[in-house]
Amino acid sequence: LYAFRRYFSEVIHVQCDISKEEEVKKLLLFTLNRFGGIDGIFHAAGTLKDSLLYNKELEHAYQVFLPKVNGLIHIHENLNALGLYDQLDFLVNFSSISAVLGNIGQSDYSCANAFMDSYTSYIRSIVFNGKTQVISLNWPYWKTGGMQVSDEIEKTMHEKWGVSALATKNGIQALETI
Repeated sequence: LYAFRRYFSEVIHVQCDISKEEEVKKLLLFTLNRFGGIDGIFHAAGTLKDSLLYNKELEHAYQVFLPKVNGLIHIHENLNALGLYDQLDFLVNFSSISAVLGNIGQSDYSCANAFMDSYTSYIRSIVFNGKTQVISLNWPYWKTGGMQVSDEIEKTMHEKWGVSALATKNGIQALETI
C-alpha cells in the first residue's frame, strides 16, 4: 500500500500487513499525522502460490487472497470511516490481466484479482464526490517488479503465446496517462 501526499519530497517506507484491518488503519492514521492528508493510494499488494487447482493447498489460496481481497476491503472501509474519500484524488488498485484471461496454475490469483476489479466498481458506485478516481488496472507481468518469472518461463510465454513482459518505462508511462 502506497499512500502519499503531493508536494512533499520525503519518501518513507512503512511496513504493513494489509490483510489486517488494524494495521491498515494505523498506516492511514500515521500518514495523516505525518503529512496532514492523503492525496492518493496505490494498492499494489499481492503474492503468488502457483500450482494447478487439484494440487492447490487451501492455506496457499488464503495467502494469495488475503492481500488482494481483505486488503482492498480494509482500505475502503477505513477510508470511508475516516472520511478520506473527499480529499482523495485517486485509489488505484493493481490487479492483473489474469483476472480477465485466467492463467494456468493461478486460479486463486485470477479470482483474487477479479474480486479487486468488481469491488473497485462497487467502491466507484458509492463514491459520488466527483473528485476521487477509483480504478483497477489489469496489468500484465512487469519485466522488473515484485512478481518475476524465470527466463525459461518468459521465453516459453513469448514463443507459445506472444506474451512479453511490460517494460517499467512503458508501465509508468501508462500509469501517468491513466
